[in-house]
Amino acid sequence: MIVSQNQSAATVSRSIRTIFVSDVHLGCMHSRAEEFLEFLNSHHPESLYLVGDLIDGWKLRKKWRWPHIYNEIFDRVEELSRKGTEVFYTPGNHDNFLRDFGKRFGFVSLSDEFVHLTADGRRFLIIHGDQFDKFETGAQWLSVLASFAYDMLLTVNTLFNRLMLLGVRRSLPSPLL
Repeated sequence: MIVSQNQSAATVSRSIRTIFVSDVHLGCMHSRAEEFLEFLNSHHPESLYLVGDLIDGWKLRKKWRWPHIYNEIFDRVEELSRKGTEVFYTPGNHDNFLRDFGKRFGFVSLSDEFVHLTADGRRFLIIHGDQFDKFETGAQWLSVLASFAYDMLLTVNTLFNRLMLLGVRRSLPSPLL
């Protein structure tokens, strides 16, 4: 495989059997979309399981936020599918609106559960846990409140880390001329 000057050896696509990804939360300002796309670009699995909350419908309902990189992620998943990767998507609580789309949605197989057969013959149930969460099934408002609190903590953490980094930079001696 030839690596271009713009593509490092670390991002060369590797063939592996199965990848499981959960809780990317595209639509949330704290989503790590760039890192996720880099990860997808560096692998070519036989199977890709997207296990809930790839899209954060809760956040998108409040404020539509869809940067171009999200399209790049879906383009990459579609490309993987065209090249033979089986793509499975089980919605979670933040993207439960996808449960209404049926068994197949474009290049993705949709279901509340899948059974994955390992190379050594073991079977694993692939499911997003929101179906068993008492708050999700009986008091979703509490989950929404907890999600809001979690986002606030992430925002405070990000600001704190930026302030700490700024403080460290200021305390370093300036380079000698």
